[in-house]
Amino acid sequence: MNLVPCASPCIHQKDGYCQLNHPVPVTGSAVDGCCYFTPKKTDKLQDSLPNLDG
Repeated sequence: MNLVPCASPCIHQKDGYCQLNHPVPVTGSAVDGCCYFTPKKTDKLQDSLPNLDG
């Protein structure tokens, strides 16, 4: 296992480390020097709703 620190909002990032452990295509979107960066998908509807907690 490789311990590569990562703070990007990427699908491969978990708990501050890159969890990429198998070959994937290069995305061509180099964020913080990582050519495998793939943004996490967000639920835009959920993000647009007001927070009604408390």
